[in-house]
Amino acid sequence: MAREKGAEAMATSERRIAANRENAKLAKGPKTPGGKANSRRNALKHGLTGKGVVLPADDEVELAARKARLVADLKPADDEELGLIDRMALAGHRMERAVRMETARRIQASGRALSSWAEDRRVAAEELALRLARRPSLVARQLRRTLQGCELLLDRWRGLLRTAEAGTAWDESGRSRALDLLGVPVDDREHHPRVHGKATAEDLAAIARAEIEHLEGRRDGYLEDEDESDRVLVETGLAFDDSPAGRRLWGYERANDRIFHRSLADLNRRRRARGADRPAARPRPSRPSPVASPYGVPSAPAPERVEVADGTPSVPAPKAAAATAPTIAMPTPAAPATSPPQSSGNRRQRRAREALARRRG
Repeated sequence: MAREKGAEAMATSERRIAANRENAKLAKGPKTPGGKANSRRNALKHGLTGKGVVLPADDEVELAARKARLVADLKPADDEELGLIDRMALAGHRMERAVRMETARRIQASGRALSSWAEDRRVAAEELALRLARRPSLVARQLRRTLQGCELLLDRWRGLLRTAEAGTAWDESGRSRALDLLGVPVDDREHHPRVHGKATAEDLAAIARAEIEHLEGRRDGYLEDEDESDRVLVETGLAFDDSPAGRRLWGYERANDRIFHRSLADLNRRRRARGADRPAARPRPSRPSPVASPYGVPSAPAPERVEVADGTPSVPAPKAAAATAPTIAMPTPAAPATSPPQSSGNRRQRRAREALARRRG
């Protein structure tokens, strides 16, 4: 009888496998462009990654307008530059979309802070406490850092205290829970000095009372004020979104910012190579008179170069300033010699004087 049932089950399994193979041969997916586009949209989540083939309907219109503006401003010369502009448009659009999504998350978090702040934080503490048995030393400290986590620890210690005050020592599960709440690592529990199998109910009750007093002191001392400050920051939208979703959103924004600026740098490099954006010559600043400028006197006209008998260039003494300029009693600098002095000053100053002499010559 059992053999017949086994053979029947085997035959049923083979028929099912054959039917699945036949269905796989018949189902070949969408064939029309519209069907393929709809199939690609099934995997669309946020539109902040990928090649931009699939986007929400509103984003496609906005992206096309952005591309048109960039093409009109930058005037690409070939398909390569047009491709760079496409990447810039997509990356810029995704950056703005990430900012809008971040703003929406802040508004949503602000509303939750007004309506259910304590409940949401308690749920987060309960989810964190699920890892208490695996990593007690870390999770117990994390729970003590928040008001709701501290209240969760207080509730569990009070349950252990009621058991000990009833005159019953903790069993193995009770001792394990107490060691988890204390944050004792699993490897150090065998010879714990306070929580062990020979401890009496009075000793265990004293341990529970001491922990409850410590946690209540943290709660009433500063955790309530910190929790209120955190609630106000989230309510006003000034808190940093430290959740995994918020960090991923920030990462998408930074990645698209890098793509945008890298594409812009490549485009500018190509345009400079073909001479489209040749920078203008940098203007050389005029040299003011060494005496007049520091005292507010108008600069004297530039001296004219003259040639002496032996062909050596020389510069005459500067002409007197206009009669309308204020007169300042200062010594007039002597006219430079046929060649600047070469002995005084350090090496950099000598090189500067030599370059000045070459320009004048």
